[in-house]
Amino acid sequence: MKKLSFSRNWSKLPNKLFVVWLRHYKLLFFLLFVVVASWSGYEWRRNLFTYNWSGEERQKYLEATIKETAFQEEDFLRVLKKLEEVSQKHSESFSSERELFIGEPGEDGTHQQ
Repeated sequence: MKKLSFSRNWSKLPNKLFVVWLRHYKLLFFLLFVVVASWSGYEWRRNLFTYNWSGEERQKYLEATIKETAFQEEDFLRVLKKLEEVSQKHSESFSSERELFIGEPGEDGTHQQ
């Protein structure tokens, strides 16, 4: 009678796994995509339809949101005034007294070349 042996040659396992990967990598990526998309969809649905806020928690959230989004008219008008000043400065025509391609004028007012 032959003895059953459960020992394997573990040194060939990485090579075999690499061959399986090369043959089926597209399928493995697709399966990974399906698993991740399914899990994400489940989590999204669970969080969307099973929220458990009490009335007190909901009221706290609304109060905090209202405080954060309160319109600050004075600051807004100040910023608008600064923007108007900057706009007026930009609209003024500007002429350079220095000629970039000719150079600085000499003492007698002529340009050196």
